[in-house]
Amino acid sequence: MPSDSYVTDFFDAFDEYTVRNSVAPYVYFRNVDQADEDMQAQMETYVNDLVAMDAVEEPPENFWLLDLRTYVEEEGLSDLTFEQQLDKFLAEPVYFDLYSGDIVRDEDGKVTTSRVQLNFDNVDLEDVSEQIDVLDEERKVTGSQPVNKDQSTWKFFSYDQIYNIWSFYAVSVEELILTTIIGVVSVTGVALIFVPHFSAALFVLPMICLLYVDLLGVMQWAGVHVNAVSYISLVMSIGLLVDFIMHVSLAIL
Repeated sequence: MPSDSYVTDFFDAFDEYTVRNSVAPYVYFRNVDQADEDMQAQMETYVNDLVAMDAVEEPPENFWLLDLRTYVEEEGLSDLTFEQQLDKFLAEPVYFDLYSGDIVRDEDGKVTTSRVQLNFDNVDLEDVSEQIDVLDEERKVTGSQPVNKDQSTWKFFSYDQIYNIWSFYAVSVEELILTTIIGVVSVTGVALIFVPHFSAALFVLPMICLLYVDLLGVMQWAGVHVNAVSYISLVMSIGLLVDFIMHVSLAIL
């Protein structure tokens, strides 16, 4: 960034004055009866299980379900229905400001979806392996919840946009290996079929492997890591590398 950019100043100030990590996923609850006390207990258990992860230091600062319980006890509203309790709860300006965006209700006042925000303070955004481990642990915790058992679509889950990047990191190595193998086998098959003599494949296969290993070695030496751009470039490079080999082989044969 340019030295006089406000973006640079913002991130400098962010690093200096905050202890919060930039990863702050929301925990979502949907397609369940959130007025049911047993379901509320499962919601609270799920949040506690996520808080028990190494990536999380503290419970959520604001959880509407816990504040609602406290409000009901203090105001003596235990005789009212859950929907009536929630109406009075959200009628309070402070609670409305905090939670109106976290609770979705239908026409009858029933809660269809709600959420609470956590902070992943112990995630090193420079360490890809750690980010993958956090994503794997979050998926294990989420998948182990009773409400999510045998469900094709989870009813309890957490999400942040950075999960998309972490998911890419988690599969990129295996996908790159698979894509490379398919690419090398494909170009070898093309040489075997379309070049006039079968021996062309005997040259194409080892040479493309050698050049590809050289390319990976140069990237490692230059400090270029696998990301979305280098991933696509590596896949495209198979076609570019084989082009020279194929032309020479065809001209000779």
